Amino acid sequence: MVDGPGFDFYTDSDIAGKAYSFISGRHKTGIMNKGRQGISYRGPGGIILVILLGLAFLQPINATASEMSPVAQEYKVKAMFLYNFSLFVEWPAESRTAGTPFRICILGKSPFGDFLNRFENQEVKGKKLKVQYVSSIQDIGSCQILFVCASEQARLREIMEALRERRGILSISDIPGFTEAGGVINIVKVDERLKFDINMSASKFNGLSINHQLLNMAHDITH
Repeated sequence: MVDGPGFDFYTDSDIAGKAYSFISGRHKTGIMNKGRQGISYRGPGGIILVILLGLAFLQPINATASEMSPVAQEYKVKAMFLYNFSLFVEWPAESRTAGTPFRICILGKSPFGDFLNRFENQEVKGKKLKVQYVSSIQDIGSCQILFVCASEQARLREIMEALRERRGILSISDIPGFTEAGGVINIVKVDERLKFDINMSASKFNGLSINHQLLNMAHDITH
């Protein structure tokens, strides 16, 4: 883990190896920030927090020396997105039941392999993180984050209608047009780089508060 002012960002070398290569040997307690004007890097004591999401902005998804396929590499980065999103969003009090885990739910045919499972038992908001795989929107229970897989695109309208009956869920997907359909965050690919759009209206509907640092990194924000 790397400490920022009130934040920790996951820096497992297996997941963030390309980020370290970009940093070119700087100590991993340095601070990297992706803002609208580009990426900056500061060492310990800097006033900005660590953003390993910047990894996806640095180079194309398929620009990797590993033997991993481009699709697997893409979802490895997206898994890191999901975990790091959890650190920059605050949930309403009714979503923070004592004694329960922080759940990331994956709806549909998961493309993540075991990448998300590596984050299990990390601490998020004072809770142990658990990953839950579900096949129906009715099975999401007390999930704080819901990732809607591409396999569910044909059922997206039904899913979004069901989510309107619930509050306190950070809905995320890489299905094109997800934020326009009412989702909170849409992971998008721009010039072969992963970025994300945010729907502030959907965020407010769910009682979510998104940190301004995450908003500053967004590709597009709708209100």
